[in-house]
Amino acid sequence: MQPPAQVRDRISLKLECDGPGWPRVLLSEFAPALGERGIAEVERLVAERALTADRQSWTGAFAVRDLREQLAEVSGDVDRYVTVLAEHLASAVQYQRIAEALRAAGRRDDAVDWARRGVAANEGSPYMDRLRDVLVDMLVAAGDTQGAVRVRREEFARHPTAMAYRSLVDTVAVVGGDDPKGVGRGGAARAGRPAAGVRLGAGRCAVGGGP
Repeated sequence: MQPPAQVRDRISLKLECDGPGWPRVLLSEFAPALGERGIAEVERLVAERALTADRQSWTGAFAVRDLREQLAEVSGDVDRYVTVLAEHLASAVQYQRIAEALRAAGRRDDAVDWARRGVAANEGSPYMDRLRDVLVDMLVAAGDTQGAVRVRREEFARHPTAMAYRSLVDTVAVVGGDDPKGVGRGGAARAGRPAAGVRLGAGRCAVGGGP
């Protein structure tokens, strides 16, 4: 037998807000049981908790923000979801979630714009690689192959690592277009590779030892 809706609502709020140690609540799993009235009650309780939460408590602040984001997600309103996520653009993860939500809604241009903004705003973030991959994937899907390669090339120019080099070469291979500029001997060497000529073009990628 399921507990009354009000009890379920308060349980879900308590689990999330009165940690640490409590499991994270996934409202998408509770939504069918809560129903519209239950979700509305959770929203009321979250708004109430937001007014009384200790602003110095990371746990409380995170829980309120997390539940507000989840409530926006289960609402099915993409614009609302983006607006709530955009209130806390503290890492590349938020930009990625926004971009992926917009892409899923068929709003590719908006998704690309948010992904670009995230890449520009989160230099050095440990979560940047995934966001950049999302951006490149969308550009390739949109037919903007030059833009996709440009994203990889710019990252390689900033951070000439082996990973950035491989991502650039792989992207050029995927798009199958010409890239007459190549990566360059110096960049490949800085990425930890031996001196080598890198040819990117005519739909192929090759690394050779000759000039």
